[in-house]
Amino acid sequence: MRDSKEYQMSEKAFIDIWETYSKQSQITGSKQCTEFIEKLFSVTEGLFIVDHFSNTNYDNIIGVEYKEPFTFLHWVDFEKNKPPRGFEEMMAFAYGNNTYIYSLCQIQKIKLLDIGGHLFVLVMPTITKVKEVKKILDIENLQRKDLYIGENKEDLYTEIRFRRDDGKIHQCILHDLPFYSFLLQPKEKNIHVGFSKFLLMEETLIEALIRIEKIKIRLDNMDQSDLDYDELNGCGNSLRIILEYVLKYYCIFHGYSLPTDHYSNNKLGNLKKHISSKGDELGELLPQGIINTANEFSHDTGFLGELQEAINLQASVQLLTEYIYNKIKESFSTYN
Repeated sequence: MRDSKEYQMSEKAFIDIWETYSKQSQITGSKQCTEFIEKLFSVTEGLFIVDHFSNTNYDNIIGVEYKEPFTFLHWVDFEKNKPPRGFEEMMAFAYGNNTYIYSLCQIQKIKLLDIGGHLFVLVMPTITKVKEVKKILDIENLQRKDLYIGENKEDLYTEIRFRRDDGKIHQCILHDLPFYSFLLQPKEKNIHVGFSKFLLMEETLIEALIRIEKIKIRLDNMDQSDLDYDELNGCGNSLRIILEYVLKYYCIFHGYSLPTDHYSNNKLGNLKKHISSKGDELGELLPQGIINTANEFSHDTGFLGELQEAINLQASVQLLTEYIYNKIKESFSTYN
């Protein structure tokens, strides 16, 4: 019979909580997702692994906190859990003199994947503005010398490090991009962090492909002789949004950054130019005609699209997304 700690670290503990949710494949909404993680924490006392896209991980967490709409996963709190006597210097070296270390995000959804009885809980944040986070952390008025903000878009996070008047140093890992950015998994039979990164990448792009397939089904059910142009334009607009999404992901993954500072300001035309400027063949695989068609479906130009144009656009977006998926997947040959 398992002892209490053995159960807390087990694959079964994860599955047991999942079963109370009828083994849903995903949960949406920041509050609902946090409630799932809180239940997981309650049963396991945080004895599970948190793997970030950056290939770093937490070997456990010590708390889950919800400040609407943000979720905190606390890893280190040397105020409550002081380092063992004689190990202060070693702990300071290992944790960078931080008093607190935690992850922070506004959760859009979580996806639950059962791979051979090992449950992975993948977390997808939504876009978060640093200005909003500074407010929730109450650091809006900190002096520059006490505040560091560094973007690491290639690894899907922003680091916020700050010191308050009490001298305590906080390291906040902010997940602020709308891709699967980190996951939770049981300690029992835990999988290497490299596989976690592969899984996060794969599921991000598979989700884009699923969205494209749903649009194909909608287009296949349309009748050219009795066409609803609002519905047709809605499909075209969705395809443009998805294409922008995967191109942004492609740029970030390859360390190209984004052509403009704000995520939402990066449109198809400047993404194509940006990718081409890197000598990447994807720029040539994205004809200007596709961009023009996608934009015509999305804006009020007086254009009335034809069903076949939308069908062709869907096929092109699918092919480009599959190309991006396969090209990125090649870099994870160990885990394919």
